[in-house]
Amino acid sequence: MKIDLFPNELPDEGFTMEKLQQALDQIMDDKNGHSVPEFEGYCTSEMFKILHHPFDESSPVYLRKLSKDDYAQSPLYVQIRSLAEIIKREGSVKLTPNGYLPPKFVIELYNLGYFKEDNIEQGYVKLKRENDSDIISLAHYILVSSGVCLKRHGKLSLTLKGRKLLESDVNLFEHLFLFFVHRFNWSSFDNWGMEEVGQFGVGFSLILVNKYGDQNKTSRFYAEKYINAFPMLIDSFEVAVPGTLEGFLTHCYCLRTFDRFLNYWGLVNINKQGKAFDTVEYITKTPLFDKLVACIPPGK
Repeated sequence: MKIDLFPNELPDEGFTMEKLQQALDQIMDDKNGHSVPEFEGYCTSEMFKILHHPFDESSPVYLRKLSKDDYAQSPLYVQIRSLAEIIKREGSVKLTPNGYLPPKFVIELYNLGYFKEDNIEQGYVKLKRENDSDIISLAHYILVSSGVCLKRHGKLSLTLKGRKLLESDVNLFEHLFLFFVHRFNWSSFDNWGMEEVGQFGVGFSLILVNKYGDQNKTSRFYAEKYINAFPMLIDSFEVAVPGTLEGFLTHCYCLRTFDRFLNYWGLVNINKQGKAFDTVEYITKTPLFDKLVACIPPGK
């Protein structure tokens, strides 16, 4: 069964989240309650919750609370928390004239060893400044954007909210994770454009990894299921891209979903085989994934 999320009566004005909402509303009456193969058996009303209200009480996807030791298995979380602890220790951190973290703190964070980046480990990039590390730049950005830290007069300091959140791993992790999923623009950290790809339907990606993550599937396997479920995303390309649109979308989805989201948060392992454009990524979920993410089967 193929679900047309963009009926012919809708004008072709390019993809918007509002148009997706309209399209989903229109098919709800006809398809509600029926299992949809492209949605891994979920019906449209369930998929609506997965798309628009992931992690809410009514959603088939929700997050469990973890132990302190479990939170320590999430590289991006620990990186963010460690930076916050440095700021707390220093009272405030004076940024460089261009607004970046001082090199000594960048090196201190990276040497903690929570996340190793291939370009640095293989010697292609020598770690000297914040921009040399993607995950440290991301940690800095999220700390400020999520309200844990305040940037004022060229200095970083903790907010009252941030100090309170630092008292509890449960509260801090939930605050940062939900900010990353809902409010942080994933496309702002790459040059792919296509803001919706990957971040739209993130709950569905978690369902896919929950279902197939023990089977050592390739990242392309997940991308194909994602595109099959949401083929209208291909229509959102407004400019010519090299290769096929589907191939472009696949690479974009895999980078954002696996390399920059699930891997950073410690929820998947990525086994890369091959080199350059011939690289194949094999994805398996981590024990942390099963501890954190719970998925209710279709119809339950």
